[in-house]
Amino acid sequence: MAVTEQTTARPEGADAALKACFQPLNKAGFKNIQPNPQMLSVRAEKRVRGQWTRGSILVQLSRQAGGTEITVRAEATAQSLVSAANKPSDRLVAGFLSELDSIPHGEPPPPLAPPTPPATAAPSAAPDRLEQLERLHELYKAGALTQAESTRRRPS
Repeated sequence: MAVTEQTTARPEGADAALKACFQPLNKAGFKNIQPNPQMLSVRAEKRVRGQWTRGSILVQLSRQAGGTEITVRAEATAQSLVSAANKPSDRLVAGFLSELDSIPHGEPPPPLAPPTPPATAAPSAAPDRLEQLERLHELYKAGALTQAESTRRRPS
């Protein structure tokens, strides 16, 4: 079994890069495409008559500050000595990467924001309870408040 692994990068976010991987896999003839958005990976299989019997590819994405790093790992079983010498897994990876490079890049990822400091409790701006009562009493004496308004309780 021949194994090939290659890494490339895209300047977009991981979600956009994950979506961009489907078209190259379809164009390259892969079947049974299984995305895993939680693990940022896609696995697919390819069965071809002729140079190799069975092949599989794993596309693993990782978030980076400038975009997304894509690691492609292909495994292919050679059917003949000629195909074993040509490493069919190399052709799987090269075919996928050339198709991926032909797709226009999506939106760049948002810049990494610095961590926000924990919120601290602001000092209470409410005046002292005694001061509030004194002001209400003064307003009542001045006739600006009725007795019902000055004694009404507010929800606390």
